Amino acid sequence: MITFPRIVALLVLMFTAGQAFAQNLLFNPGFDSDISNWSPAGPASIAWSMLDSNGSPGSGSVQLTNASAFANDGGTVQQCLPMPARYAYVFSGKVFVPSGPGQSTSNSTRLDIRFASNPACTQLIGGNSQIGGSATQLDTWQTVGPTTRVAPVGTVAVLVRGLVTKTLAGGSVRANFDDIRVESDTFFIGSFE
Repeated sequence: MITFPRIVALLVLMFTAGQAFAQNLLFNPGFDSDISNWSPAGPASIAWSMLDSNGSPGSGSVQLTNASAFANDGGTVQQCLPMPARYAYVFSGKVFVPSGPGQSTSNSTRLDIRFASNPACTQLIGGNSQIGGSATQLDTWQTVGPTTRVAPVGTVAVLVRGLVTKTLAGGSVRANFDDIRVESDTFFIGSFE
């Protein structure tokens, strides 16, 4: 017989399980004091910045600089994360494009993901899956996502990337990324079990 106390206990258990899934799966997603667990790729360098998307003096962001000599060349800051296939995940983050020489919203500045069939994220499945659109304003933090994606069959990891693609050759462009999130989507997880 289901009693009122059992119903309450079941609801508490379901709520607690949902909160556990809502935890960010990335390491160092808010760049509180450094850029550990993140690496550059392509014509890019990364550095810790005191600029924080929430204005916190005790935190920061990662600044990505793309100094490629070629037009339409992208540089990334990235993290490879274990991820089982057929589960759904919610991706989001914040992007800041500062004003200055060479800085423009015509440079593609965005977050994206790439699913991989190996734990090192070097064997990719399909193409990029963009999280929201490219940054559309200078000197302001913009929220990207949330976007839900289901990891395709064969997925064992996902490459989460902040990306800056230059439209012009020469010079350098930069952007900051902060509060990048990857969370399990409990709605979809329940539907796959």
